[in-house]
Amino acid sequence: ATTTYTFTPNAGQCATATTMTVTVTPNIAPSFVQVNPICAGTTLTALPTTSTNGISGTWSPALNNTATTTYTFTPNAGQCATATTMTVTVTPNIAPSFVQVNPICAGTTLTALPTTSTNGVLGTWSPALNNTATTTYTFTPNAGQCATTTTMTITINTNISPTPIANSNQSFNDGDTLANLTVTGTNLQWYSSSSGGTTLPLSTILVSGTTYYVSQQAEGDCESERISITVTVILSNEDFVSRWFYLYPNPTKSILNFKSAIEINTIAIYNALGQLVYQEKVNGLEGAINIEKLAQGTYIVKVNDLPKGYTVIKN
Repeated sequence: ATTTYTFTPNAGQCATATTMTVTVTPNIAPSFVQVNPICAGTTLTALPTTSTNGISGTWSPALNNTATTTYTFTPNAGQCATATTMTVTVTPNIAPSFVQVNPICAGTTLTALPTTSTNGVLGTWSPALNNTATTTYTFTPNAGQCATTTTMTITINTNISPTPIANSNQSFNDGDTLANLTVTGTNLQWYSSSSGGTTLPLSTILVSGTTYYVSQQAEGDCESERISITVTVILSNEDFVSRWFYLYPNPTKSILNFKSAIEINTIAIYNALGQLVYQEKVNGLEGAINIEKLAQGTYIVKVNDLPKGYTVIKN
């Protein structure tokens, strides 16, 4: 504190007492504007060397923009001021997280990427979406958020196999399946229509005049263009037989006419009750057999002990 001191001379000296006032100036605390928190890695501006109330001095330690640090301000000599401190908060950056987009087939619609991460960071993506080639996209957080950039690579499966090649004019026997179709290619899948539709197993029995569609499957369930194949199913030998049997009446006998694509050795006729009414050995592809007069009705004809019978109607 400021104080007045009195000097008293020792006795025996011709001197008077005197005074001296020593002024003590109070120390003041330097004041500064608090530095706002920064994101880790952000530029940290040098701290001011003169306080807002006119005290000059220096700061220590050196600035650090990667971790929260307390800095000390030491006033220069000759100033009635105390040291002071300031803590600058450095907020760690977080990495935005996103759900990875699954690979898509080339040309498939690619949904816009989300502009808010799953942990709440807002930002934008670049470059523009590309659904024809595998691309790495960069997410840049909006200003004012302590977050790092991040990337996401979206795979576009472009290695779709070429369109399969089918032999044209293919004909098949009754009972043949898709497995009998001649198609060049691998990983084939059959369909009932040119797009979408039902997938067909190889065990599907061919139907004459029907159009089937086939494509090649590639990575990521991608497929080539579907090609169409319309098949012709040739009737089997047994069916040829059935198409050429008929009975017609005669005044005294019934006549069985036959023409076949296979050699016939035996012919048997059964009535609607399954009773054998006629049997004969024959040799040939066609002919006419006079048999005992048959009543009007429906009969079953079997040839060569084949299990399949053919219905003929006698008018």
